[in-house]
Amino acid sequence: MVVIRGRLSPEVGAVLRRTLDAATERLREEGRDSTAADATEITAEQRRADALGLIAESALAGDLDRGTAADRYQVVVHVDEGVLGRDDQFGQSVVEDGAHISAETSRRLACDAATLTMRHGASGQILDIGRKTRTISPALRRALTTRDRHCRFPGCSAGHCDAHHVRHWANGGPTKLDNLVLLCRRHHRAVHEEGFTVRVGATGEAAFVRPDKQPLPNLPALPRWQGGALAPTLGRLPGDGIAISPHTAMPHWHGERLDEGWAVSVLWRPRESVPTG
Repeated sequence: MVVIRGRLSPEVGAVLRRTLDAATERLREEGRDSTAADATEITAEQRRADALGLIAESALAGDLDRGTAADRYQVVVHVDEGVLGRDDQFGQSVVEDGAHISAETSRRLACDAATLTMRHGASGQILDIGRKTRTISPALRRALTTRDRHCRFPGCSAGHCDAHHVRHWANGGPTKLDNLVLLCRRHHRAVHEEGFTVRVGATGEAAFVRPDKQPLPNLPALPRWQGGALAPTLGRLPGDGIAISPHTAMPHWHGERLDEGWAVSVLWRPRESVPTG
């Protein structure tokens, strides 16, 4: 993992906090209808980390990197060919700055990224460098987005997605529409690093299987909440003498993980003995 700590001037810190808030809200809006069947809790810290990644990707895709000939700001991962094709093969899988990552992480990154083949001699010298190729062409990406629209993992409606090769291209899988599926970053990791599998049928339907080999139900996303849904209940409150203040109804919670031990200690009370007979 990469740990980032920093000290900023107040005005720069304020800009960064607002940017993180905006990116976090973007991710929350994309996934607020999600009822993902893996039931994995996303903590506030994880969501902010994903937001920071979204900020970095958006900056490089925008005006920050104008596409210099040297490609100075690309993130480069060096992977031996055998490792990319099979997890049990020995070889390197390392980010250019020296950080080692798993072979499965390399396969996930290579699902939807530009690739370049370099041939090395026995002593490590470079013999040949091929042309850089884009795994997913813009036209194919448009067709995939038109078909899938959002993440295909059951119950997830996130729109910021990777294109996942069902059968990886390193193992001979074609880069064609019937071998691709859109997955958000969270569920792309689930398919590669966490043991979930997916198959795509001839008509584009996607079927997911859990790590224990049980099929994952294709749950529909929950409908958006409509503002008038609670109108009958709210209408009865004044008649019952119940008034809800917007200040007292505001939770003092910032998204941190529930302290289960504290919650149980508050709710638990010894029962008084009840006389019998």
